[in-house]
Amino acid sequence: SWILIIIGGMVFFVIFLGSDPVDWGNITLLAGLGIMVLGIVLLLAGEGMFGVLELPSILSNILSYTRLFAIGLSSLGIALAFNSIVAGMWGAGIAGMIGGAIIFFLGHLVNMFLALLAPSLHALRLHYVEWMTKFFEGGGVLYEPFGRERVYTEV
Repeated sequence: SWILIIIGGMVFFVIFLGSDPVDWGNITLLAGLGIMVLGIVLLLAGEGMFGVLELPSILSNILSYTRLFAIGLSSLGIALAFNSIVAGMWGAGIAGMIGGAIIFFLGHLVNMFLALLAPSLHALRLHYVEWMTKFFEGGGVLYEPFGRERVYTEV
């Protein structure tokens, strides 16, 4: 049901927002709307009213996963910025070449570290905060770090 809502919604809103005025006779527009409505009906049949409460979270989940894409693009922008800095220094003689080589190496090294760290942390957050809440049901022992009865001290 979630896949149908997302795919139908994407098809519907791309055509709906891309046409002025809206052509309600467009078969692709109506197909996207129908797929989205079918997904909502299946969601209600499967999850009941709790599914309605989860409908707004679809947009927030899509935006959260889009953030991973934006982080990748920002890493590309940082790499291009370092390349531009080095290209400007390259014509300044031997000192510019040495300085440019150092900036190139260190800049791309830091960028590679950030390009590995940031998406990994965001992906972990998405996994545990957004994705796992839909499928995971905990059934373990309640964590009580200070649950032992004290013997030698009083509180």
